[in-house]
Amino acid sequence: YGILIGRMCAAGLVFAAWAAEAQLLTPVQTLFDGVGNSGDLRRPSSVALSPDGAHAYVSAIGGNAVSVYARNFTTGALTFVETHRDGENGVDGLAAARAAAVSPEGAQIYVASYLDGAVAIFGRNGSTGR
Repeated sequence: YGILIGRMCAAGLVFAAWAAEAQLLTPVQTLFDGVGNSGDLRRPSSVALSPDGAHAYVSAIGGNAVSVYARNFTTGALTFVETHRDGENGVDGLAAARAAAVSPEGAQIYVASYLDGAVAIFGRNGSTGR
């Protein structure tokens, strides 16, 4: 399983990994907003992977948030780590968070905000993803 594919839908994210030897998409996991410890997935808008593939960052337009997940290298499954929301704990610039990107060296996360007309920049700990 080498490639993580995410599909955004109104309720959450659906992930599948491509088994290269079988040439098939195999369902791996579905995360739904408000179900279990899933982070903020209200109208998810983008998924960005860290350069080492160990973490995923999901922006959520409806949640005004970006959520952090640890990624299992074998299956591609995600485990929730933390969420950052606009207006909480000094975070600004995430109103209608539309897209997330990770810098090439993995030191920063950039999140574009539709309503704020801003880009929020977060420093990133490479070992924890936080």
